Amino acid sequence: MFLLIDNYDSFTYILYQYLNQITPTKVIRHDEDMPVDLYKNYKAVVLSPGPGLPKTSGQLFSHLQSVYQSLPVLGICLGHQAIAEVAGARLEQTKDIFHGRPSEIQHDGKGLFKNIPNGFLANRYHSWAVSKVSLPPELEVTAETKDGVIMGIRHRKWNKVFGVQFHPESILTEHGETLLRNFYEEVIT
Repeated sequence: MFLLIDNYDSFTYILYQYLNQITPTKVIRHDEDMPVDLYKNYKAVVLSPGPGLPKTSGQLFSHLQSVYQSLPVLGICLGHQAIAEVAGARLEQTKDIFHGRPSEIQHDGKGLFKNIPNGFLANRYHSWAVSKVSLPPELEVTAETKDGVIMGIRHRKWNKVFGVQFHPESILTEHGETLLRNFYEEVIT
């Protein structure tokens, strides 16, 4: 069973539908109180997209800091940025605002990107991105755009912690469901 933390994004319930087809999934809002044993019944946590910046998103950082060393985590868009910041990276504003614009994604073919062709199109909704120059050695870039914007990360030390800047749940993203299934496969192996 997955726990999906909702950062008040319109895509959260589309993401929920995809995840729930793969494994039972429960949704909580990022600003809900966190019982001490909240995470014990879950195999993984998914951090949804959302508006704004991670540091201003309710208890998102608290949720992430409570689980990142013990459970697999997938961060999407805002969730991806939160993982990067908690790991020590900084965010920077992008040259352009990407709201509903697909980009070609190059990736390493491992983990989340297993069996997904290089150069697939992924839909982006963001105006902030993880800064390459601030990337700590613990974070490995797994995907990026042709112009070098980080689109995927994996933590080298934390247990199966991944982030993607794009929206796999968007209809404009090719192979999004495959990516989510790959996360599930990473979790159960």
